[in-house]
Amino acid sequence: MFLEGLTNSLLIEIVKYAGLDGSISTLRSLAGVNKTLNCIATPMMYLEFDEVSRTSVPKFLRTVLAKPQIATYVRIYTGYGISNRPSPEKLNPITMLQYLNQMEQAGIFGEEVEVLDVSDLEDADFAACRETLKMIEVNPERIENWMSRIRDGNWHALTSLLLLLLPKLEDIEIIGYRYDEEGDIQYALGKSARLQDSGIPSRFLLGHLTNVSLAAFMPPDDDESYGFGLKQERDYIYFADVMPFLMLPSVETVIISGLSSDEGRSNGATLLPNDINFGTKCLEINNACLDMWWLVSFLGLFTSLRRFSYNHVAMEQEPDFLPQEIGSAIAHLRPCLEELEISYVCEGNGEYTTPTEIGTLAGFEMLKSIDVEGNILFGYPDPEDGSMPILRLCDILPRALESLVITPSDSPCHEKHLRELLRVKEERFPELKRVEMKWLGSSLNDPKGLKREFKAKGVTLLLGR
Repeated sequence: MFLEGLTNSLLIEIVKYAGLDGSISTLRSLAGVNKTLNCIATPMMYLEFDEVSRTSVPKFLRTVLAKPQIATYVRIYTGYGISNRPSPEKLNPITMLQYLNQMEQAGIFGEEVEVLDVSDLEDADFAACRETLKMIEVNPERIENWMSRIRDGNWHALTSLLLLLLPKLEDIEIIGYRYDEEGDIQYALGKSARLQDSGIPSRFLLGHLTNVSLAAFMPPDDDESYGFGLKQERDYIYFADVMPFLMLPSVETVIISGLSSDEGRSNGATLLPNDINFGTKCLEINNACLDMWWLVSFLGLFTSLRRFSYNHVAMEQEPDFLPQEIGSAIAHLRPCLEELEISYVCEGNGEYTTPTEIGTLAGFEMLKSIDVEGNILFGYPDPEDGSMPILRLCDILPRALESLVITPSDSPCHEKHLRELLRVKEERFPELKRVEMKWLGSSLNDPKGLKREFKAKGVTLLLGR
């Protein structure tokens, strides 16, 4: 009786306190106390779905098919696209040999296995899947093929159907994602995209989905081999993998880790469309290995980005990092871009094309935050005499700038750049609040005094290696 007299907001705080260990069992126990706590604890129990085993998706799909209300509680979805790839810590030479023998016996030696465990699903569950596909207005032939893959435990077939049944979903994170050659993910998300464009209310709309994170499989840094000289290779995310998610108008933030040019795909490159404008506001590309032509073409599809972050990681014989091409790729974002972050790790950069500076950023009307390596702004030493391009920092920065971070590189930012920036701050950069130089090519005469001068004009100056 006491609990029933409390407000829902206070009950939520009580449940949060009681469930600090984060365990589902704690929330489940609270939900069983009475109807009042059940109404509070149950939505919290299903707030995040995490694919922790090969049975997670099939079991949860069965649950939401039987109890659609539970699907409305899910806000965050974390999945693993290559679900039963052996984890390195579980593989010793004996288990690796057993794994290879199993693959050979199954006739799929050398291929990725993406099969989920559907042994707990019964005929009634498969029938419910079929009825749901009919409600989505899938044609009969595709239904048969889709159902066949569901019965086989195909990750894409099961996951795509489950995603469509989560109407309040806001965040998707998929680790080890790989393109669906059968097209189930593409079909499901394409259906949601068309519904969003039409404005027609539907339980399959995915209209709350705003954040998408896709990551390629990356082996641990300390993983040398699986035994018998077998090594685990990194995977890549390709443009064909991410396009279905980008087509959703509701998606505003996209984070991609391990993006590579599509010519690396075994079945060839996917040509990027030239008649699409994505409404994405934030795009982060990490651990990328992109040919700059592909990056320019890809960024051309985004017309309203507010934040762009790019991290290029390439070994020898892989695509060069060329700041001048990135400058061209973001030129159309001058009216809207607010945050720019660029970094790179390359071996043998400039082997095929000579890198130069990104070019002036002064024309970016809304650009408030810049975080780049020194070479990107100031260029690279001349290979003949080691001389640097003659550039003035004040001439290449935007008027709206609030924060400037220049990270370590072999292209130093000297004290003269800082003093000139300070001298024209009030006239040309009135909003500037923070400057961080993580490495300087020459020592400062009076670093503490320089910091005081910046502080006197309302700017925090951080110096260091």
